[in-house]
Amino acid sequence: MPVEMPEALTFPFHDKVLHGLNYLILAFIVANTLALETKWQNMLFSFLYAFTLGLIIEILQYFIPYRNFDVIDILCNFAGGLSGCLLSIKTVKK
Repeated sequence: MPVEMPEALTFPFHDKVLHGLNYLILAFIVANTLALETKWQNMLFSFLYAFTLGLIIEILQYFIPYRNFDVIDILCNFAGGLSGCLLSIKTVKK
């Protein structure tokens, strides 16, 4: 007996928002695990780590037939990584 799955709740550009949130969380976690004090080198490394990971994943998707390369996803990864680092600056204890 086939079972019908409920329709997923979506909103316009939901995948772009999820890209940004994922990389915000990633950069935030990396920045907080690097140091307990705010240093610009740690923030830069955290941002570059998150952004480079997203960039590599997007480039690889170009070569996979059932996936799509999207520049907007790269920009959302960039914004999420930067936001995560900035949020980390506010929460790191000195």
